[in-house]
Amino acid sequence: MTHPLNPNDPGSATTPPGAPVPPQAPTPAGAPIPQGAPPSSGAGRTRNTLGLVALVVAVLGTVFALVHGAMIVGWILLPIAFVLSVVALVQHGRSKGTAVAALVVSIVGTVVGVVAFMGAVGDAVDDAFNTPVSGAARSEDTASQSAAAPQESTGADDSPQAATPQPFNASGLLGGNATPNFPDGEAGKVSVVQVGSMLKDKGILLFAFRNNTDAAISHVDWSATARSGGSIVGSGSSQGTTPSQVRPGEVGLAYIFFDSAATIPDDADYDFQVSTSPADTSFFNTADLEVTEANGSNDAIVGGATNATDANATGPFSVDVYCFDGDNLIDQATGFSDQDSAAPGDAVSFSVALYGQQCSTFALGVSGYFQ
Repeated sequence: MTHPLNPNDPGSATTPPGAPVPPQAPTPAGAPIPQGAPPSSGAGRTRNTLGLVALVVAVLGTVFALVHGAMIVGWILLPIAFVLSVVALVQHGRSKGTAVAALVVSIVGTVVGVVAFMGAVGDAVDDAFNTPVSGAARSEDTASQSAAAPQESTGADDSPQAATPQPFNASGLLGGNATPNFPDGEAGKVSVVQVGSMLKDKGILLFAFRNNTDAAISHVDWSATARSGGSIVGSGSSQGTTPSQVRPGEVGLAYIFFDSAATIPDDADYDFQVSTSPADTSFFNTADLEVTEANGSNDAIVGGATNATDANATGPFSVDVYCFDGDNLIDQATGFSDQDSAAPGDAVSFSVALYGQQCSTFALGVSGYFQ
């Protein structure tokens, strides 16, 4: 029941107008001070700078992963973006939006980059197996050529045109004092023109080949099988060529490494097959340096080479020495340059130990890869 205002009634709940307001009791020490309504869940969070950086790096990595010749940049940036986005996500008091976006983009970019890389590898393989090939001991076209799909005729001959055979080292890339003569080889094909010595102590078979196609070739990868009495007694693959890019009509030097070289009979026959790529200065293509000096010094061959191209080259720069007796290959030695990179016009130096082998007449090349 509500009582009317009565100043004499101590039970009255209402202070009469004009009456003094009684003072408030002080808040006890240590008691919590009443706060307003709690802030919303997003209040107080600041911009996540690390997340923004991760997002930018992820986008750049995805773009580079799709660009032929720059994929390596994408493969570097995408893992960095992934790590930055994870770190940004676990930061307290920071917004999460850009960090989540960076994480998603880095993962998607990696998947897309893998697909793009596999496509590039597939194109390279297709190009590699479209080069005609023959062997010296036993001619044999690659299966990919015989199985190649017929193309629409344009009224002109689309088959590879035969190049004019060139003198040894017509490109001027090699150094040394050897001036061997080699057979012309088979017209329109990459063919072996000399099978040299089988060095059983090193496990390698020396040989020379000529590029009689109308285009320069690189990444010249050879494989060979050894046969005796009609049976295969060994197989192996090459370890690069000298020079590493072979122009039309020119001769290249190489060797096949056999694990079972010691058991291969001296009268064995050899079947050769080859795959190649177009010669250019694209990323990771083989890069020849031009040998400027090569001299015999005690039990080594020393000299220098220059990057005469307009592209950066990276090592390790292999120095491959081939020894001759007249026109015939008789031995081989390998070393490396003292430098690991060469911009256009830069020089590198080298010293290749011979370990007592006879190599008074030699030719050598220096090669690495384009960046």
